Amino acid sequence: DAYSAIAREIVEQLGDAPAAIAIPVGNGTTLVGIYNGFRRMYKAGDTTRIPRIIAASTIHVNQLVYSWLMGSIDPLPVNTYLARETPVNEPLVAIQSLNAKEALMAIYHSEGVAYAYMDDEMVEMSLLLRAVEGVNALPASSSSLLAVRDFLSREQVDGPVVAVITGRWRREKQ
Repeated sequence: DAYSAIAREIVEQLGDAPAAIAIPVGNGTTLVGIYNGFRRMYKAGDTTRIPRIIAASTIHVNQLVYSWLMGSIDPLPVNTYLARETPVNEPLVAIQSLNAKEALMAIYHSEGVAYAYMDDEMVEMSLLLRAVEGVNALPASSSSLLAVRDFLSREQVDGPVVAVITGRWRREKQ
């Protein structure tokens, strides 16, 4: 469960678990690992809460997000005809998410949410992140920032909200 180390690092930086955490999702592996890390720390008394889990993905088919949006705690089959993989959303497209069941349970148990985004939204957020913070994040990874934006526009929170950025653009040598 290597991704659980992300939860520990966040707690070390903040002094406690955040109120919510947004995570880009394809197969759900990263989300499940981070959730399990927070859950273990909470059970051990190292944090005062488990953050609300916010899944961020593509509108062009992700089984986990689709199932959540349909109100299911079980992974639902998706229409493969609707899947459209692009260079932008490729890390997020998942017709059959490997960890969909565990990820859905993490979202539900934490009273979290899931959002899906268009490619142009992710590219725009990635460019904004690079311009403002100097972080060269993949557009798919920047979906977590879009999810934070949407979550905060709809929800009241009692603490920090974290966006996980999992990938970066690499410059090609000229």
